Amino acid sequence: MEGTKAQYLAAKALKKQSWRFHTKYYMWFQRHEEPKIINDDYEQTQPAHYDVVEFFQRLNTDTLFFVFYYMEGTKFWGGGL
Repeated sequence: MEGTKAQYLAAKALKKQSWRFHTKYYMWFQRHEEPKIINDDYEQTQPAHYDVVEFFQRLNTDTLFFVFYYMEGTKFWGGGL
């Protein structure tokens, strides 16, 4: 399905809902809470990730560091929770 119109439309829909694609882990993430730490290079937050196999959102139980370099399309996540 990679590179198809369906994939493009799915990515566009996820981005509209403040989901961001992580280019290192090849996963979609969304903020679940405000970042505990944020600076010019990364943020520390508890995100949700989109399970592309099961097609639903899962909450990560760990607080993770997100380096903006790997977040597609924006230096900062932007958007709300």
